[in-house]
Amino acid sequence: KDLLSSSPYVVWTVDVCICLNAVQMGVQVDYPDDLSTLFMVLEIIWTIVFLAEFAVKVRDFGLKGYFMNSWRVLDFLVVAVSVLDLTLTATSGSSGLSMLAILRIFRLVRMLRVVKLLRAFRELILIVRGITDSVRPVFWASLLMLVILYAC
Repeated sequence: KDLLSSSPYVVWTVDVCICLNAVQMGVQVDYPDDLSTLFMVLEIIWTIVFLAEFAVKVRDFGLKGYFMNSWRVLDFLVVAVSVLDLTLTATSGSSGLSMLAILRIFRLVRMLRVVKLLRAFRELILIVRGITDSVRPVFWASLLMLVILYAC
């Protein structure tokens, strides 16, 4: 069975959109007010593209099959956060609301899509795995240092 979601054109298009979305988010940090209308339009475009990817994968794998893969669950969560982000941004009137500060954290979650691109680069996966494996020992070493500093 040929899966549309596994087509090289679909995979390549989604990967390029992920990279462009990451670049746009980086530019948005440096120029938040200058191009706000353009950024909002791009957010809508990226969300539509990623919703379309979700729909194609659900069509290919079925709803139950879609959620059997952890990468697809991550994709779903990021798309859900994107939709929530757009909805809350559209319904909130001013940018001074504290709700928008929370939305910035939601936008960081969307950067997890870039992690998906690591599958193509074996060496990067090893580096990321090394970093994540080191988090636990660093936490315990930091806790030990805190106890030592507090006790002295």
